[in-house]
Amino acid sequence: MSVDAILNWSKITGLALRAGQSSEEWIQRIVISHALSPRSVISAGVQHNDFSSNATGQHDYKATLAFAGMRHSF
Repeated sequence: MSVDAILNWSKITGLALRAGQSSEEWIQRIVISHALSPRSVISAGVQHNDFSSNATGQHDYKATLAFAGMRHSF
């Protein structure tokens, strides 16, 4: 069994005509994987995105997603 955690942050700041505008995004993700056999793995996880911006045409949002999957190597 393994656990994978990711914390990602990014910020974009405008220049010239876009001076004073900025966007910022945080992403938190955790995934748990379990080997069923040497070539098969199942995974499940949760991810949360938080985006904020004062740039023209951009809208703030928050989203939480859950996912599950299976990988088999032939």
